[in-house]
Amino acid sequence: MLFKKKGENKNFVSHKQGFSDYIGKREIPRKLLKYKGTERQEKNKLSHWIWRQYASCFWDDIRMDNVLPYKKAKEKEDEKHVHPLQLDVIGRCIVMWSNSGDVVFTPFMGVGSEVCGAVKHGRKGIGIELKTSYYNQARKNLKMASSVKIEKGLFHDQL
Repeated sequence: MLFKKKGENKNFVSHKQGFSDYIGKREIPRKLLKYKGTERQEKNKLSHWIWRQYASCFWDDIRMDNVLPYKKAKEKEDEKHVHPLQLDVIGRCIVMWSNSGDVVFTPFMGVGSEVCGAVKHGRKGIGIELKTSYYNQARKNLKMASSVKIEKGLFHDQL
């Protein structure tokens, strides 16, 4: 499915200084750390290294266990949900395809992984979840991830 709004995008995703934070399990080569904060992306060798990790057609550096707590949200009648999406995948998608301050929307919030990823990476997150136990776990996860008090009503509480 492709969702595309007609018209011109006036808010292009921009990485003027490149990527400075790597999301994954590889160790950044020490010699590249001196480039962190380089003003011009073309000269930022750290950014180039990070981009090569992200642009690869095979992400073999994703931490499989880097997920939010979810087991307490499961109920007996649930279908088998093998594993929530890893935060590394979410983080990469958010930093590659959105700007700081943008809104990230997830219509199937589950335990809140995408919303937490948005908040962690300087975006705003909106999520919808019909299942009460997942919704409640998402609220707990957001409190933990953002260290910000989440007031009742920030999410739509009348599901």
